[in-house]
Amino acid sequence: MDLYCAREISRILAQTEVGKLANEDEDEDDEEEGGGAPKVLYQVVGTLSQAGAQAPRWVKEIVEYDPTQKDGLKDTLMGCQTVIWDIAVPDQVDGCSWAVEMLRDEMDLFEENKLFLCISSVLTWGKTRSADPEDAEAPIMEEEYRRRRPHNRFKTHIDCEKLVVKCGRKTKGKFKTYVAASGLQYGAGEDVFHALFKSAWHQLPAALPVFGPGTNVLPTIHIHDLAALAINVIEAQPETKYLIASDESRSTLLELTTAIAEALGTGKVAHITAEDGVENETVTQQELDLLTLDLRLEPVAIKDMAIQWKGQAGFIESVQATIAEFKTARNLTPLKLCVLGPPGSGKTPYAERLCNHYKLHHIHKEGVIDEAVKKLTESADRLKSEDADALTSEEQSQAEEDRDLLEQLNASLAESGGVHEAEQIYTWFKAKLRSMACLNQGYVLDGYPETEDEAKAIFVAADDAEDPDAPDPLTVPEFVFALDASDDFLMQRVRELPEGYAVSQGMTEEGMVVALKTYRDRNLLEKTVLNYFDYQEIHPYYLDIEGLDGFLEVPTTLPVDFAALDEGEVMKKATGVVGEPRNYGPTAAEKLVHDRVAEVKAREEDELEAMLEAQRAADSQKTFKSDQKKWDASLKLVKQQEEEAMEASSSPLRTFLVRHVMPTLTQGLVEVSKNRPDDPVDYLAEYLFRHNPTPGIN
Repeated sequence: MDLYCAREISRILAQTEVGKLANEDEDEDDEEEGGGAPKVLYQVVGTLSQAGAQAPRWVKEIVEYDPTQKDGLKDTLMGCQTVIWDIAVPDQVDGCSWAVEMLRDEMDLFEENKLFLCISSVLTWGKTRSADPEDAEAPIMEEEYRRRRPHNRFKTHIDCEKLVVKCGRKTKGKFKTYVAASGLQYGAGEDVFHALFKSAWHQLPAALPVFGPGTNVLPTIHIHDLAALAINVIEAQPETKYLIASDESRSTLLELTTAIAEALGTGKVAHITAEDGVENETVTQQELDLLTLDLRLEPVAIKDMAIQWKGQAGFIESVQATIAEFKTARNLTPLKLCVLGPPGSGKTPYAERLCNHYKLHHIHKEGVIDEAVKKLTESADRLKSEDADALTSEEQSQAEEDRDLLEQLNASLAESGGVHEAEQIYTWFKAKLRSMACLNQGYVLDGYPETEDEAKAIFVAADDAEDPDAPDPLTVPEFVFALDASDDFLMQRVRELPEGYAVSQGMTEEGMVVALKTYRDRNLLEKTVLNYFDYQEIHPYYLDIEGLDGFLEVPTTLPVDFAALDEGEVMKKATGVVGEPRNYGPTAAEKLVHDRVAEVKAREEDELEAMLEAQRAADSQKTFKSDQKKWDASLKLVKQQEEEAMEASSSPLRTFLVRHVMPTLTQGLVEVSKNRPDDPVDYLAEYLFRHNPTPGIN
């Protein structure tokens, strides 16, 4: 349920009333009578491609599916009236074969009739050729399915298709089986065409790749129409058991790619080899197999079904609607911002921050003029180049028009003192805002428009607009930020700028006085640019930079750590208003840079921590040694004091022993040594008793 085809079919089923086809006439009667029973919608259960995947919110239940333990899934399938199994996604053939055989074998236990629909791929027809030997481009009819020849990588798929059809035979209607060989699916965010849509949206590369010559015909179907086919099979249960699900188109890969490039990209395509497409990881091998398919299939059964087609005429006819679906489904709607404010308020630094944060295009007056003049000059210079003769008539005519316009601009500049006419600037701005880059990703307008008249001129509605007084919804900003601060604060900020930079930006003290007065006078009028946006229900967000960020960044050619700059209070408030980015997120190169920066930062942090740990260890060792010295000195002093105390306390005892005991004892020991009696201790005791110097003491 988390993969493209199943997700979209289940979404449409979950929104569809059960028995809708059979009840259409009854619905009309109910509408006339104003009554009718409450609608009963299909309830969908299913599996996920991998553990932890996000289940769509409309799915009633997710069943855990282990190919080695199928009991849980078996019980679920037995409880369902209809089983739809998509084998076009990888590794689903074996599961589909098991499921259809299991249901056939358990048919006697069915409490109600069941239907099994296998959604396969037209790659099972990959090598099928026209039955008319004289007309290789003759369409292959749906009823010729028995002679279909599969693509080399889809041989097991055709075996599965045959098994599904076989299991529905001789079941007396109790178990019906169908196979729908789906063309290349598109719509609702894209699947096989997503790589081309993504490249075109980014306009990288500038020329959208066409794999091989691009003359191969691709059978296609909008995913909504494939879901409608599934509903028709469930409810109408046609006699035809094998169906081809494709629209009426016969478009080639080159035509399809060109349509995407013109509607979403630069309009340019470039032929590359199929091998380069896989090696460069532009597409996967299965996507390449589909995109290089060459089949002219003629579906029959789908033409008789009650389908409210989204793409009956094919991809090219519905490309604009498909692009709108693509942008909505993948949250790629353009983000359009405008930053206004007095001189010195930091409009450009904040605009650059917003562009970096949201991956938008930075648009300011000088840049638009310079870019337009540069394009005119480059175009006109082609008339003087060595390849001038190689220009087509259209290219030469355009180059001549650009040369004439450039001459008129130069003459006008000479007369006006170097200022372009307002109408010309409006024309350039409208073209810039309607460029595919701005229509895809969006923009940040920096300090422009400055007046209501300028806003009306550059956001003017198209000629065929329903409300000519309303601004063009494709180009008008979605969010407007109005920076402001007191004149004293702004003047002080400018005084603190480096002198060279201030002069280059015209932010001298004298110039600022004039610029601020002009800005204040302009915004005291009844009709201001902010009032214009307010009237159009695009209410400006006012940001007092004086109370938030107290600095003005100076642009630099050196790499800027925008992540750090984004922490400013003004940016926090602005991004809080706008919300999350609407893009694909960081590119592979940006992720690599981010990972490298994170790695360097982590290494620096580790090195700093190691250095601090070493310093702490050194300090600890130094402290230990100092404490050890003090301890040793204290211990020595204690020992000395103990020895002195012992010496002092033992002196009287020693004197007594030397005077009264030791002489007699020593003589006794000498006598013992001389005589060596059998019992020396008794002999010594007898000697001491006899020779006691103080007989009165016993």
